[in-house]
Amino acid sequence: GPMHVASIRQRSVAYALGVDIAPALLGLGDPTLAAIAAHCSCAHARALLPRYAPDWLRPVMPTLDFFNSAEGRALQIPSANMHASARALAYVGAAAVGDGAIGGVRLMRPETAEAMRDAMELRIDATGGVEYAMSQGG
Repeated sequence: GPMHVASIRQRSVAYALGVDIAPALLGLGDPTLAAIAAHCSCAHARALLPRYAPDWLRPVMPTLDFFNSAEGRALQIPSANMHASARALAYVGAAAVGDGAIGGVRLMRPETAEAMRDAMELRIDATGGVEYAMSQGG
């Protein structure tokens, strides 16, 4: 069906992705989410958790299977683990590399788009123990 992005307001990137942008672009219903979740496995993540997760994080972490459940897939997680469709990521990416608008619809302020393109920083992921480069935009 048609995509409706009219409710998008100028807010922080994380808020806009989770509340305004992703739900309007994804359009995935519960049956689709359940089908995706049925094909996912967390076996590799379960094996890595004892090795990489810090002790202080383990008691408050949801179970690893949660992130690939229908409920977990329904969440909009604006981070390196974002669950989104290719279309949603393309729209946000196109807005971020431009002035924050795409097709005449403003997804973010120009300053937010610029901040998303700021310099990359190498960091070590606290739960995975892997070094990778990240920017404000991911």
